[in-house]
Order: sequence, then C-alpha cells, then structure tokens
Amino acid sequence: MSVYVTSSNFDSSDEEYVLEVVLNLPRPRRYRDRFNPLEEYDEYDFQNRFRLNKNT
Repeated sequence: MSVYVTSSNFDSSDEEYVLEVVLNLPRPRRYRDRFNPLEEYDEYDFQNRFRLNKNT
C-alpha cells in the first residue's frame, strides 16, 4: 500500500508519526463458522471425543 503526499511541508517527523499510527492499527477480526458436534459426529466418535452419549 503506497501513500503519496503532494504537500511540500510534510517532513520526516510527520512521516514517522503516520507510520507509527498505521503500524499500531488493530488487525481485522476474522470470523469463521463453527460446527455443531452433535450434528457432525456419529455416536461412536462423539462418545470418544466427549466421553458421554449424544442423548445425555
């Protein structure tokens, strides 16, 4: 990402400040779909994974 500045009074301290602000911005959050173990696992795998039955 490039930033072009046309102003001639933009000195290095301003550039450092802008760079510091850009580097300290929070990262975007990533959301992902979670799966439902009751639907995804069969009875055997569910019992091995969670140590209980689906009916419980």
